[in-house]
Amino acid sequence: MKEKFGELKEKVEELEVAIEVTSGENEALHEKLNELAGQNDELKQEGRRLTARFDSRVRREPRKIETAVQRALSSVAVPQQPVYEVKTPDGIIQNWARNVILHLVCASDVPAAKTWDAFSCVTKGLGIHVEGSWSARSAGRVILEGALAAEEMIVEELASALGKLLIFSEPV
Repeated sequence: MKEKFGELKEKVEELEVAIEVTSGENEALHEKLNELAGQNDELKQEGRRLTARFDSRVRREPRKIETAVQRALSSVAVPQQPVYEVKTPDGIIQNWARNVILHLVCASDVPAAKTWDAFSCVTKGLGIHVEGSWSARSAGRVILEGALAAEEMIVEELASALGKLLIFSEPV
């Protein structure tokens, strides 16, 4: 029994030594773990700082691009589109608009009531800015005035031609 007791005592001593070694290793591991946790916290803070810095730069980029474009465009003279007014300040349809109405009705077979719609579609498509408009009634009146003017021109041409004809037809 003394032998067994001696063996057990030796085993206990070995285990105590092993526990001391393990506890020393355990303490070293705890120190290493604490050191790594501190480094991890530092890296997290650095990552947050870099992310915030990157985010602030990314948020500023669209504004920087817009400012750069505005500066570039301000140095370039951009021609302004002329504005065409359909009516004079007195409310009279201008001659160019009358010509457009007559051309649309006579040459393009557009109904008088649809002349403004056709004209506005074309100007919007071409990017031309037109102020004002005309009504179907105004278009009808312009067409009547145009017809009267055309008849008058025909009469004048005939009178001129007859005058020339009479001058050359006299006996010599």
